[in-house]
Amino acid sequence: MTVPTAEIVPDRRTRTVAVAALLAGGVLLAVTLDVRRGTVPFYVAAVALAGVWIVGFVVARSPRLPSARPWPRAGVGALVGAAAFVAFLGGRWLADRIPPLGRAVDDLLATADAGRLLPVLAVAWCNGVAEELFFRGTLIAAVRRRWAWVAGVLPYALTTAFSRNPALILAAIVMGLLFTLLRLRTSSLVAPIAAHLAWSTLMILALPR
Repeated sequence: MTVPTAEIVPDRRTRTVAVAALLAGGVLLAVTLDVRRGTVPFYVAAVALAGVWIVGFVVARSPRLPSARPWPRAGVGALVGAAAFVAFLGGRWLADRIPPLGRAVDDLLATADAGRLLPVLAVAWCNGVAEELFFRGTLIAAVRRRWAWVAGVLPYALTTAFSRNPALILAAIVMGLLFTLLRLRTSSLVAPIAAHLAWSTLMILALPR
């Protein structure tokens, strides 16, 4: 059953903080991806990036959406995330037949394979939660309802562009649309967070190398 989308009330403080966090996060993302993978500086930069999104969410005083019945929404989100991973398996097959895209995917997988599994997963989970709080929470709260789709997807893709990796940018567009759909259809951040965690975990553990 569809839950009516919560009223979105634009707020100048939210907008100001959102712009500042976007600029800082984009630069820090580029730095993170340029640091040698699997090293302590890499993990520090990745955690700092998550910190930028979380601080933006908190400082902007983003509205907290109703949290009633979180588990059904989390279950739906996890199932959607798993289904997205299955779709990305087909995308991996296609990328292998397009050399530039295939190399971009291999570069992303190298990031996951460079370090030990538990730290890599921990960083992915931390950033997944932080990104949903900021991109599907703070940014959507900063605009009028008719602009919610733009706010939930476009900044996410543009920030990812700092990585200069076409595979990551394409994934950000596709998953940004999916996470925003979950956010708006459930009026909850629980569903997109669960979807993000399920999808990123499966991408790290099960996407063919």
